Amino acid sequence: MPDTSLTDAVRPALRFGVAHDFRCPPGSEYTMADVYAQTMEQIALVDRLGLDLVWFSEHHFVEDGYLPNFVPVAAAAAAVTSRIRIGTNIALAPFAHPLRLAEDMGILDQLSNGRMELGLGLGYAPHEFAAFGMPRSHRVSYTEEAMEIMRLAWSGERFSYHGKRWSFDDVRTTPQPVQPGGPPLWTASTSPPSVARAVRFDTHLLPQGITAVVLDSWREQTRAAGRDPDAYRIGIIRSVLVTDDPAVARKFGFDEAMRDDGDE
Repeated sequence: MPDTSLTDAVRPALRFGVAHDFRCPPGSEYTMADVYAQTMEQIALVDRLGLDLVWFSEHHFVEDGYLPNFVPVAAAAAAVTSRIRIGTNIALAPFAHPLRLAEDMGILDQLSNGRMELGLGLGYAPHEFAAFGMPRSHRVSYTEEAMEIMRLAWSGERFSYHGKRWSFDDVRTTPQPVQPGGPPLWTASTSPPSVARAVRFDTHLLPQGITAVVLDSWREQTRAAGRDPDAYRIGIIRSVLVTDDPAVARKFGFDEAMRDDGDE
C-alpha cells in the first residue's frame, strides 16, 4: 500500500538517505567491529543532519562479512536515531520464516515508534540457496506467501493460512506494529514478472538493473490496475563519493567532479 507514514504536506517529494551492507574485506585496516561502530556513528549523524532514510541489505556466506541479518542493526539504528526511517533494500524473503519476520518487524516498529519499512526480494545467489537447502526454483512462492502472511499477521486478528510452502492455524502475532496495517512493503523488481508482483501486492517499488525498463512497465501496469503510480514510492540506490581530496577522486574516476567552479 502507499506510504502513509507521513502526510504529503510534510513529506518531501524526493527523499535522501544512505544504504549500508557492513562489508569488511579481508586485509582491511579496520576490524569488523570498527565497521559496525563507524556505521552506527554515521547513521546517528545523518539522522541529526536531516536525511530521510537508512537502508540495510542482506547476503549470506560472503568472505567480507556482508550483512546477513538486518534485524539487529535496524534495532541498533532505532536506538541511536529519532526521526530517520529505517528499511531494507533488500531483505531476502525466501530465507525468512514469515511469522518470525512479522514479529521482528512488530518489535522494530515499536522500538522506532513507527519508522520501519520492509523491502523484499527473491534472492539470486546459488550458494545461498544451496547452503539453506532450498531449491532456487521455490523462491517466488516463498516470497509471495511471506508477503501474504505478514499482511495477515499485521491485521491484529487471529488468522489461518494454508499455502504451497507455509501452513498455520489460528495464530496471532505480537507485538503489533505501530503503523496500522504494518510497515510499508516494497518489492525489488528486475523483470516483467517482478513488476507484476509489485502491482499485484500493491507495494512500493525498488527497481534493480535497467531502471527505465522496469519503471515504464510498472507505471503502465499500475495504471491498468486502476491506481495512480504517483501514490507510490520508488527507491533507487546510486553510489556517490564524498571527498575534498583530488587524488582520492581521481583514484575512483571522479576527477571531473572535482573541478573548481569558484568559491561559495
